[in-house]
Amino acid sequence: MPAPSREVYLSKDSGDAPYLIAQDIPRAAIYIPDSFSLGYIEGSAFPAGKTFHFNFGKLGSAISVDPAWVNLSQASVSDAQVNAEYAANAINYIATLIGQSGLDIQWAQRYWPSTRTVVIDFITRSPDFPGTLVGSLVYPALEAVVCTPSRFQQGWDSSFIHTLRADGGDSAYVSTTTAYSTFDEIVQPMSGPSASAILSDVRSVGGTNVHLQKECAAKPAGAVYTHEGVLYNQLA
Repeated sequence: MPAPSREVYLSKDSGDAPYLIAQDIPRAAIYIPDSFSLGYIEGSAFPAGKTFHFNFGKLGSAISVDPAWVNLSQASVSDAQVNAEYAANAINYIATLIGQSGLDIQWAQRYWPSTRTVVIDFITRSPDFPGTLVGSLVYPALEAVVCTPSRFQQGWDSSFIHTLRADGGDSAYVSTTTAYSTFDEIVQPMSGPSASAILSDVRSVGGTNVHLQKECAAKPAGAVYTHEGVLYNQLA
C-alpha cells in the first residue's frame, strides 16, 4: 500500500470526529490496483470486490477506469459508525494518492467534513438515507442469526438514523446521484416523494434522484429490479 503524500488522519480538519480505530486497520482494507483511477465503497453484506466485480467493475475495459475496493469491517454488517470510519479514512487516504465512495458514506461526510472537499461525485445504488420500514421483515426466519448492528441501525426508527438526520444528514453534502427501484425488497418505501433513496436537495449540489420505473417507464430498465438488481440495471 503506497504511503500517503501527507498526513491526513486524526488532524486533517479541526471539524473532523476523532478516529477511534488504528490507522493501519482501515488502510489494510483498501485494495488499489496499479491502474487505479476510480474509487468505490462497498454496499452491504458482501465484500466490495464481490459486489461490484461483475457490474461496475467492468468499467475498466469499457471506459479505461479501474476501481479501488474498500472492504469494510465484517462485510459492512457490523456497526455502521465503524464502517463510516473506514469510509472516511479511505476517502482521505485515496485523495492523497490521486491529488484530488449508503449510509456509511453519508455518516462519514457528516462527521468527517474534510471528506467533502475531496469527493467530486457520490453515486449510490438503492440507499436508505432515512432508513427502511421493512428491516425486521426481510429475513424473519434468520432474525436470530442475522443479528448484526447495521441491520438494526438501518431501521427508520433507529437512534442511528435519527442522529444522522438531526445533524444534517438528510441533506446532500456533495453532488449525489441515486438510482433506486420500486421493487426493492430490502429498502422501503422506494417510490413517491418519501422514497428512502431520496435526498431532497440533491439538485442544489448538482446531483439527481433516479427512480428507475419513472425514468424508464415501459422500457427494459424500468422493469422489476430488486435491491441487488439495481447493480446490473441498464440505466444505473
